[in-house]
Amino acid sequence: MTTSLRHKLLVATLAASIGLGGVLVSGAAAFADEATPAPAATTEPTATPEPTATPEPTATPEPTATPTPAPTGDPTPAPTATPAPVPTEISLLTPEAGKPAIARSVVFGGTAPAGAVITVTGSDKTVLGTATVGELNVFVVAYTYGPEASVAQSVTVTGTLDGNDLNTVKRSFTLPDQSLPAPVITAPTAGSTVYGDSVTFTGTGTPGKNVVVVALPTAALDAAANARSAQAAPEPSDPADPIIVDKDGNWSVTLTAEPNDYTATAVLADIDAAGKLVSLISPPSAPVQFVLAATPAAPVVVVTPAPTPTTVAAAASGHQLANTGVDARGLLAAAGALSLAGAALVATRRKRA
Repeated sequence: MTTSLRHKLLVATLAASIGLGGVLVSGAAAFADEATPAPAATTEPTATPEPTATPEPTATPEPTATPTPAPTGDPTPAPTATPAPVPTEISLLTPEAGKPAIARSVVFGGTAPAGAVITVTGSDKTVLGTATVGELNVFVVAYTYGPEASVAQSVTVTGTLDGNDLNTVKRSFTLPDQSLPAPVITAPTAGSTVYGDSVTFTGTGTPGKNVVVVALPTAALDAAANARSAQAAPEPSDPADPIIVDKDGNWSVTLTAEPNDYTATAVLADIDAAGKLVSLISPPSAPVQFVLAATPAAPVVVVTPAPTPTTVAAAASGHQLANTGVDARGLLAAAGALSLAGAALVATRRKRA
C-alpha cells in the first residue's frame, strides 16, 4: 500500500467519523434506487431495502504500562569531606621568610591549637603583641614599625596551651624603605560634601611614583578603632592599572560609590612590571573625611496656564521657568566611571604613560 493511498484512506475514515458520512449514505440510497425493477400490474411494488449502517471503528486498546521495579539495596552515600587536621603546633604563614613586607604595618598570622596564647617578640626582646587562638585555629598579631626602624627585622613567635609551652618559630623579613614624603590629598577637602554617585580624588606626590588611594566608610573605621582591631594593609583592586604622579607632582582618580560618610588616605607604592603591589614606600597621607550624597532630585515646577489671549505671540525659550524664579541650571554631580569594590574604595586607576 503506497503512502498516497494510505493517506487517502485515512482522510476517508476521518470524514465518516466526523459526520461527512451523510454523503456516503446518500450515494448508497441512489445506488439502491437504480437497482429497483419497474412495478408490475398484478403485484405490489418491491420495497426499497433500508441502507446498511456502517459499523463504528473499533478503538485500539491502550498499551499496558510495565511498572519499573523499585531499586533494591541501600543507596550509595555521598562522599564525606575529610576534615582538615587540627594543628598541634604553631605555624607562621605571614610574613613569608626572606621576603619583604608590603608595608611597615606587618601582620603576623598563622595557625595554632585553639585556646593557645601566642606572643610575638622583636629582635630587641620587645613584645610586639599577643593573641588567643580561636576555634578556627587561626591567630593574627599586627604591629606597625616606626620610620626609624631598620629595614632588616626578625621576630620570635611562642605560645602556651594549658600551661604547656608550644614550639618556637623564628622569622626574618625586610621592611619597605619609606623615606619618601607622604602624598597629599587636595580634593575633596576635609568636611566637604560631594553630590552624585562618584568622587574625584586629586593630590600631590613624588613625580613618577604610583599612588594608592583607600577610602572606607567612617563608621566602619571608627568601629575598628574602638575595637582596637588591626588589619592587613589593603591591596589595590587593580594594581596593573596604577595612578602615576605626573611630572608636575599631581595625580587624580575618580571612583563611583554609594552615598556614605567616608574617610580617605593615599600612599606611594612600588608596583612591579607584572602589576603586582610590592611595597608601600611612604607613610600614608593625612586622612580626609568627606560625605558623598545622592544628587537631589530637581523640583517639579507646575505652571498654571494663562487665559487664551486674543493675540498669540511667540514666547522666548525658558520664559515661563524664568517667571517662576526657578534656576534652570543643572545640579552638581561628580563624574565617575569606576566601581566601588566592597565597602572600601581602593584605587590605582591611571594608565602608565
